[in-house]
Amino acid sequence: MTTVKADHSGSSNFIVHAYGGTNQDTLVNEIGSYRGEVLLPNGTFLVGVHADGRWTFTRQ
Repeated sequence: MTTVKADHSGSSNFIVHAYGGTNQDTLVNEIGSYRGEVLLPNGTFLVGVHADGRWTFTRQ
């Protein structure tokens, strides 16, 4: 697994999903501003982000 830093500056939903093979993992599901670190599962080939404001998702 890889640690990633996630930031969101919006006021509504911030949802991050990781997709790999037949798996889907919810990494973040928060309302409003968010700042934190999450683990990106091995085999992830796509990251989906739902946000209403500025966001970043950066490998550490």
